[in-house]
Amino acid sequence: MINYIILAHKNPEQLNQLVNKLDNNDVNFYIHIDKSVSIETFTNLFNLRTNIHFIKEENRELGTWCDIAIVKATINSLKEIIKDNKKGYCCLISGQDYPIKNNQYIHEFFTKNDGKEFIEIFKLPTENWFEKGMNRLTQYKFNLSNRRGHFVVCPTIYESSFYGIKTLKSILKLIIAGKFIYILKLLKKRKIPTYIHHYGGSQWWCLTIETVKEILNFIQENPDYLAYHEFSLLPDEMFFQSIIMKLNSNNTDLIMDSLTFVDWEKKDAVSAPTYSINDFDNLINQPYNKLFARKFDFEYDFEIIKKLDEFLK
Repeated sequence: MINYIILAHKNPEQLNQLVNKLDNNDVNFYIHIDKSVSIETFTNLFNLRTNIHFIKEENRELGTWCDIAIVKATINSLKEIIKDNKKGYCCLISGQDYPIKNNQYIHEFFTKNDGKEFIEIFKLPTENWFEKGMNRLTQYKFNLSNRRGHFVVCPTIYESSFYGIKTLKSILKLIIAGKFIYILKLLKKRKIPTYIHHYGGSQWWCLTIETVKEILNFIQENPDYLAYHEFSLLPDEMFFQSIIMKLNSNNTDLIMDSLTFVDWEKKDAVSAPTYSINDFDNLINQPYNKLFARKFDFEYDFEIIKKLDEFLK
């Protein structure tokens, strides 16, 4: 059984088509709609079935980009899956993902690879990220508002990088935004949890129910871990990776790469690029272990999804 967790914030029609495309006898959908938009805009489009679950209002999060709320939305969805006593896999995708393999292929893939965990993981520090990713652990990320990218990343007074014009500008932005309490935090080092090594990787993964249960137990037993990441930059790209490596430190043979393809080779790609009809050949020729691709947008190019639908019949 596959339990899809879908994080969505736009394009209700596209989300509806994604669900219909992935729907099968052995799948469930747990859909988290960003709290910044009306959930009725989405639910009104759906012919609700017993395998489609929208995350309850009290468990919806405001999915500010780079923020801990995205992690919390994922955790809330996982808790719903466990509460419903589901089996098999939990697959985290976004409302702008789309399959590049058909349902039969996806089902057979998980059957053949039962017990494996699919998540990109690399150790920090890493050459993959700006400042080797260490600024995500040692510095504070403060939201100035809920707008995308409207935040500052600040070192503490114990870092040499604090004493420069960049930090001064960030502090001025905090003052203008009325976030005075955050400035006081810069007087203390961030208390990085010492009981866990830190890893990074793509936000999107597919994990066994057994591992999900262990992750939720870890979070419950170590509430300071979630609290620490309240002020991390892009915690969704570290949070679960670090826990999984903690749980599997002596057995990493079952940890495989992410099943979601993102074309980072596209020129000047800072965030995941949006595909067009020109990307069709590249998408359908991805390796056997790439089941989904990110990202698509009805408003940008509907033809690529239409052509994928015809190909995946």
